[in-house]
Amino acid sequence: VIVWRLDRLSRPPQNEYSRLLTTYEQFSNRGVELHSVETGKIDGPMGAMIVFFKSIGASEERAAIRDRTMKAKLAKAKSGNWVGNGRPCYGYRKVGKGPKAKLEIDEFEASIVIRIFSMYLGINGEKKTPLRTIARILTQEGILSPGRSKGKGGAWYGTTIYYRILSNDMYLGNVTYRGFTGHHPELVLIDENVWLKAQEQMAKNKKYSKRNRKHD
Repeated sequence: VIVWRLDRLSRPPQNEYSRLLTTYEQFSNRGVELHSVETGKIDGPMGAMIVFFKSIGASEERAAIRDRTMKAKLAKAKSGNWVGNGRPCYGYRKVGKGPKAKLEIDEFEASIVIRIFSMYLGINGEKKTPLRTIARILTQEGILSPGRSKGKGGAWYGTTIYYRILSNDMYLGNVTYRGFTGHHPELVLIDENVWLKAQEQMAKNKKYSKRNRKHD
């Protein structure tokens, strides 16, 4: 096995320096030679010592990388930039790449979010509608759900609407990352009073739900 440097073979978590040494011992016991482009063939007691000290360095480097990464992401969040991998929250899309990536409102998905709140509360000309009924209507209309796969339609469920739409305070323009919450007016989709009414309605529905009723 040839690696550029020993820390490419394994970068153990902090205070678990023995992992790289254990890997080297397992290779040796099975007749597998370990070579590093940086130091050459790793062999014998001296090789084991090199591996041990490289393990300490690799572990400390891993911790330093994690710390730098977290600080960079927090700085991005504070500046209003998008922090995260994968698909943004339903109702938004990512624009730009790398450190300059930001979120902006996706007009179509945003209209679905507003419609869901309106149907649930019976406002803006919509009839007050239960979660399961809203989910069925959206699914029948062929509208992709937040959990969709690329190129495939995703069905809506009451739980999807409850947890990923109605309970999501990002629609108030709040972006949270590792305990820091920044408010971004340009990302507001739902008026705060409407959002609070939805929270009150959900709490009331939960309290009087059949499965939560107490009987003698």
